[in-house]
Amino acid sequence: MPSAPGNPTIMLARSTRESEYLRYPMRRLRVVHVGPSPSARGGIASVIRRLVDVQRRDPYLEVGSVATMEGPGRRHKLRAAIRGMHQVYRMLRDRPRDLVLHVHAASRASMLRKSCVVSLAHHYEVPVILHAHGGGLERFFTEGSHPYRRIVLRTLRLADRRVAVSGELARQIEVISGRGASVVYNGIDVDAFRTHPRSSAGPFKILYLGRVCEPKGIYVLLEAFRELTRETEGGEYQLLIAGEGETDAVRRRAREQGTQDDVKILGWLDPESRTRALRTADVLVLPSTQLEAFGLALIQAMAAELPVIATRVGGVPEIVQDGTTGVLVPPRDPHAIAHAVARLARDEAERRRLADNGLEKVRRDFDQRTWADEIKRLYIALHRGAHLTT
Repeated sequence: MPSAPGNPTIMLARSTRESEYLRYPMRRLRVVHVGPSPSARGGIASVIRRLVDVQRRDPYLEVGSVATMEGPGRRHKLRAAIRGMHQVYRMLRDRPRDLVLHVHAASRASMLRKSCVVSLAHHYEVPVILHAHGGGLERFFTEGSHPYRRIVLRTLRLADRRVAVSGELARQIEVISGRGASVVYNGIDVDAFRTHPRSSAGPFKILYLGRVCEPKGIYVLLEAFRELTRETEGGEYQLLIAGEGETDAVRRRAREQGTQDDVKILGWLDPESRTRALRTADVLVLPSTQLEAFGLALIQAMAAELPVIATRVGGVPEIVQDGTTGVLVPPRDPHAIAHAVARLARDEAERRRLADNGLEKVRRDFDQRTWADEIKRLYIALHRGAHLTT
């Protein structure tokens, strides 16, 4: 089909499994991401930051963002939410025909904040995608108050499209709302995690990367580490904890169990420091005790050619194939974690095999270009559908 002047033909991969391309004639499309500030710390903020960066290189997309959460503390979050809602209102009130809102939400309070944005978009007839990132959505919905359940249900149903970061989260969305969700796995720049040479001198380094809190399994990991060090003379293993949260409580627990000399808390790491930590560690452990929607640290580790051990929760088994691209263990089982770490510490060839398989999988399934193309295809389908009916 020929392209009209000023009306370019956009070619997109239909999906990661298809080689044919679709052609959609359309004008430049405005996309605005609504969620945590891209400059903030945290998993969703990093996803938005990376997606915005990739999309801004696309000549057919005009990309912006509106922050509904910035910084720590309730006061900062409330101010950001109010300011963000006002920005969204000003954007939507003229019913722009070239706009798609891409709303990012976790669970609990995040879903409540985004409910206002989705409602505004629905009122002003602007297409809106609700991109769910948070694990345990079904549990929070079931345990939530009646008003909370009503708001979540209405928000999921009002969204023109629902996107989930894993098949497990898509299943939860359908159970709650009776509406389907497109599964689009997060993507990363794989080569960015291979900029530092691999180095593993000294003790066997176990890396934890994520929020330092009980639902992420940090205390289970500490117990597993205590079991490991009980069987050695000390100094053979080192636990590196990278992230923010309950760091003081972790220090106290390490002192209580006598492992403080071998536990190092790195705090929050910028991207370069994170890559360096991944390239110098010997294994990454993700010991989540509750539903993990995706597990971004897992694909980052796999891109850095680092073997991974993770608990069998949420969307994690969609990333880690036990015995092929990593090791899966039951949640809340420190002995299983300790056993898996000890086995990999003794077997360098197995670590290499898992790392090679992990890198191959992340290149195939979690490359950011494929990720961005799948999302772009949703924008185009949604935008075309909205204006075919108006």
